[in-house]
Order: sequence, then structure tokens, then C-alpha cells
Amino acid sequence: MTINTSNNIGDDFEPSRRECIHEDERLCKWNLKRLVSSFPLEIRSSTICKGSGLFTDAAIPVGCEIYHVIPTMDNITADNLSFCSYCLKDTQEVLGGPSKADEETKACSRCKVARYCSKFVRRLEKKYRWWCRGGSSQRFVFVRLSRLPAGEEITICYVDPALTLTARKAFLQREYFFDCSCNRCKVERRECLSLLQGTEKLSTLPQYQQDIVQLISAAVKAAKYTGVFPDYEDPAAVETRLRTITVNAFPPGKNWPEHMEPLPSARLSLAMLYLEKGQPVPALRNALKAQLLNSRRGGREWVNDMMDVITILIVAASLPPESSAFMDKKFPPSTDIHNVTLGYFIAAADQASGVFGAEAEYAKGISHMTSVMAAQKGPPVPGSKEFIEAFVSAQRKLLEWAGIPEENAVVIRGM
Repeated sequence: MTINTSNNIGDDFEPSRRECIHEDERLCKWNLKRLVSSFPLEIRSSTICKGSGLFTDAAIPVGCEIYHVIPTMDNITADNLSFCSYCLKDTQEVLGGPSKADEETKACSRCKVARYCSKFVRRLEKKYRWWCRGGSSQRFVFVRLSRLPAGEEITICYVDPALTLTARKAFLQREYFFDCSCNRCKVERRECLSLLQGTEKLSTLPQYQQDIVQLISAAVKAAKYTGVFPDYEDPAAVETRLRTITVNAFPPGKNWPEHMEPLPSARLSLAMLYLEKGQPVPALRNALKAQLLNSRRGGREWVNDMMDVITILIVAASLPPESSAFMDKKFPPSTDIHNVTLGYFIAAADQASGVFGAEAEYAKGISHMTSVMAAQKGPPVPGSKEFIEAFVSAQRKLLEWAGIPEENAVVIRGM
């Protein structure tokens, strides 16, 4: 074998032209053929950045299925070992009921990688030359989570919406090579400029935001690994440090806006840490501030966070009558907390049906729990004028105790 060591070894090499998906008609047809949709879909040049995008000429309502598709591969990692590689059902307990699979998953006897949830599937793979292809009997459903006008590009969120403006933009630039200029980024940028324009704090704000993230991250690790981070094991001490960071980040006379990330996310994480320590009262105050003072008034994240708030409310309502919490005259009685909890359940169920789709297991789970709680509750009955009045009154007391303006109250149907 002769090895060419000359300097012009690559002179005649011409790299293949890298086409976008929308430039290959056959590839577009193949991809669209796999999708099952009641709406006209088209792959064409993206309006957001370089590349291809998925478009529709129909206006798709919130919560409506855009399309569903059979997955082409199964990615098995340590995070999803409870999922069956055949039906994609989770063997762990899910919200609102038991697991969707009959048994725990067990590794395939041949490949040792794929995992199956039932004896039936395991018998198949022993009897036949089984091809360990994930999702063979399952489908992925894509649902519209916000209003989609006709002709608009269908997009997904590339980044955790709870991240700060700086962190989001840096991630998108680093991983996807575009500078985001969505309405949310523009609004947050204008807000930062209006609060800190002309001060040295404008350039240091990202560092303070990072300090909050690192503080909460350390507190979460301290809760998980006792003794490793002893300085962060006390949620009250962590909350004091959080307050110090937010005060130092802004000039005298200006406060960190409660809706500006990462403060809402930090408060909710802190609330769950308090709850793990058996302190539902400070947990409830932080959770309410995180949820109700946030600029989000709906959507996926709002539903997820509201379920955490509801969890804390349930624990607070279950405190014994002699608990020190009820010694505080401003703290609502357990009957009021029960009314607020049910009202928040109703709000979460309605929102979940809209953003996830009424047929989504998550939405059905929340609706099921709402129905169970409503059935166990005595009068006034949810949906009645009397219940609305009781909910409004109870929520007013709760927000007053938490130091939250009533204008930030949750509104449920019938109000």
C-alpha cells in the first residue's frame, strides 16, 4: 500500500453541497407522508433563521392536535429506563392514577438495551427474530400550546423558558446559531434598560442572576446529599442569601421585580425545599409569590408550577388545628385553604386541557383529581355562585397573608 504524503493530497477534494430539507422535494414528501394530520402541512424555508421550517395554511386552535407520528428510533438512557421500548408506556406511577404498564420494564434478553413492560412482548422477542425498534406500537402527538394563525411557522421551544434573558440568548446562539428576538426577549430587554439604564448595575445583572441559580442549585444538592453542603441545608438561610442577592443587584430605591427570572423559579424551588423539611407555611408563601407574581398567566409552565402550589396547599390544609400556623390570625383557616385548593385545581384543569389537549394523559389526570376533590367536598358545590363567592373570599385572605396584591389573584370560570 502506498501512502500519499504530498501537501496537495486534498487539492481535488470538493465537499458535497449541504442542502436544507426544504430543498429536497423527495425528502419533504417522505417526512410529510409519515405525519398524520387534519391540517395542510408544508416544509419550506424557515422565517426564523437559516434552515427549514414546518408551516400550515390553517389556523390551529390552542389545544388542538397538529399531527401525530410513529417515532423512528428509541433513545434509552438512565433517565428513561422505566419506559417500555415497545409501547413507550411508563411503568412508574403517573399523575392521577397508577402506571400505564402492567409490569416493570426488563432488559431485552438479546440486545440487553431495549426494555419491555410485559410478558407478552418478552415472549415475542424470544420466539421471533425480534427487531428492538422503539415505539413500534406507540405514536407521538404534537399539540398546539398557543394560538397559531394561518401561514405561521410551527415551532418548538428550544430552551428552558425559566432561564434568564442572558442565559437563553447565549444558549440559543451557542447551540443553534441564532440571536433570538422574540417578543418576550424584547420586552425583558426593555425592562432591564428602564430599570438599570445609566447605572453600572446593567452590566452586572447577569452575574447576580447566575448567583441566584448557583445558590438554589447548591441548596437542592444539599437537600439531596445531606452533609455535603451543610451551609445550604437550612431553607431559611438560603432565603436570606437570596434576599441579599436581589437587594444588591439593584440601585437603592429599586427592587428586583418579582416576575423577573430567575427569581420566580428560585422561589418555587425554595418552596419545595421548605416542604421537604416539613415547613409548609414558608413553603406556601414562596410558592404563591412565585406563581402569582410571575408574568405568566397561563401555558405549560403555569400548569406545572400550579400543581406544585396545589401540593403545598394540600399539606398546609392538613396541618392540625393546634399548629402554630393557625395561631397567626392572618393565616386562613383550613376550610378557606380547601376552597382555594379546589379553585386552583379547577384553574389548572381548564388550562391543562387547553394547552396540552383534553385527551392528554396529564390533562386527564388533573381533571380526574379535580373531580375527586370536588366530589369529596361538602357545600358549596363547585360551579355554584356560592362556591365562587367562597373561593374569592378565601383567596383574598390567603393573598393578604402572603403579601400579594389582589390584582394578581387566580380567576376561575364563573367569576
